[in-house]
Amino acid sequence: MPFLPLALSDTTETVGIAGIVIVLMVAPVMVSNIGFRPRIQGQYLEVSTLLGRQSLDLAALTSARWEPGRSGGASGVVRLRDSITDVAIAVPAAQSVRAAIREGLRAAGERGVLLPRRVTGVFGLPPMPGAPRNGFNTMILVLGFLAGLFFVGLAAGFLATT
Repeated sequence: MPFLPLALSDTTETVGIAGIVIVLMVAPVMVSNIGFRPRIQGQYLEVSTLLGRQSLDLAALTSARWEPGRSGGASGVVRLRDSITDVAIAVPAAQSVRAAIREGLRAAGERGVLLPRRVTGVFGLPPMPGAPRNGFNTMILVLGFLAGLFFVGLAAGFLATT
């Protein structure tokens, strides 16, 4: 295979590298925990993700982050986190879901959780003094960690073959 820098003489090595590439492509999607079909069950926001159904306690929110969409404005993804899990859902969402998230964010702000300005603006809440614009993006750390693992594995495989 001329496009690979290593001379692969064994099919097992080719399959192994293909597997690594597939894992590196799928892992960020699995880790991002993007939810679809959100619905409210009492104080819980339930969404379907690639990992299955996830429930987030809106009464126990610990952080929120805004990821703007390509068109800007009020469309994008809001990532909500409680003490157990975090989920991301697309905004705009259904009115009942939006109202429940707004109430959960309002209660979190009253408990002292610092909500980003974009999150409070999108959900019609007053901005908090000293709040960041969007919130901290952990996906960059996850992708950097996965890329680091890939290169460490690539170097180990290269050293093992020489």
